[in-house]
Amino acid sequence: TRLLSDMEAGEKAVAAVRDLIADTGLPGRLRDVEVAEQILSEASEQALEDGDIIYNPRPVLESSEIEKLYRKAW
Repeated sequence: TRLLSDMEAGEKAVAAVRDLIADTGLPGRLRDVEVAEQILSEASEQALEDGDIIYNPRPVLESSEIEKLYRKAW
């Protein structure tokens, strides 16, 4: 067997999570759990101010970076 590249492994992981969500019937988007789009900006600012942000594997310096992620999840 050959080893997967980081990209291939990541794609397989994403596919596995999507399959798990579909198989369990869990909501897959923020809007599916009634998160209002209007709060995404404020929520991203609060997330940046949260002390746990230092544990994020990728450094986050601006709330706009978090908001982009939230909008993709919305």
